Amino acid sequence: MKLSDRLHRFRPLAAGAFALLTLALVLGVSSAWAQVPVLYYDFENTARTAFENLTEQQMAAGSGPITRAGNTTVVSGVSGAGTFNGGAANGQAATGSNWSSSTTDLGASATDYYQFTVATSGLAGASVTFDDQASLTGPAVVGVSYSTNGATYTATSVQATSNNAFASHTFDLSAITAIDNIASVTFRIYAYAGNATDRTGRSSFASGGTYRIDNLTVRERTINASKLLVNHAAIGLGIRSGTAYNPTYSSLTVNSPAGLTIAASD
Repeated sequence: MKLSDRLHRFRPLAAGAFALLTLALVLGVSSAWAQVPVLYYDFENTARTAFENLTEQQMAAGSGPITRAGNTTVVSGVSGAGTFNGGAANGQAATGSNWSSSTTDLGASATDYYQFTVATSGLAGASVTFDDQASLTGPAVVGVSYSTNGATYTATSVQATSNNAFASHTFDLSAITAIDNIASVTFRIYAYAGNATDRTGRSSFASGGTYRIDNLTVRERTINASKLLVNHAAIGLGIRSGTAYNPTYSSLTVNSPAGLTIAASD
């Protein structure tokens, strides 16, 4: 007998709990972009005081620290986007300098980027979201590329970086089926100087200009297998550093003819 339930608001089943969803077919999200977080970095320890380049939450094992390639390979910490999201503390973000001086989009050929991997087995409809901040002399444009083999990359789109203040970005990749349901996808977040129009309201580009990212998240629109969901309450605490906050994820559609089992454990 077919079970079709629409869950208009999905919350963690208990504070600090993990939710185990077992379903025969699909747990889908009918929103403009993917809503179920499967990988999350907040770049800070639980006290929100020290930089920590580790995967904070992930649905599947295998993802490690983000790396930096190009003119510098150092990923360091700096005060992050916590208060930008309504938190009580700045927390920490990942930062780097010496970004590309290119005035045009290098796409898959970009050599200055942050890089990380994620498993998408049993998942489909990805998006990459993060908060960012470029200094006045930092890069004016940011893009996302991906690889399914760790060697060949495909560029997606670019957006203007924030201008000396934190802003949020979403790169909707849900139409790219090549990154669905595979053991490993490598993502690159690349940044470059941009042209005169891109740099309107900014200072001239300089190698010492910085680019910061925080609350880096990969989300998926559809789950096609049994999965242990990430800790939503912990993600909320990272997004709003120092402030307890349980994020909600809306417009979830569940279609499971064999029934749906949801269990919570501490």
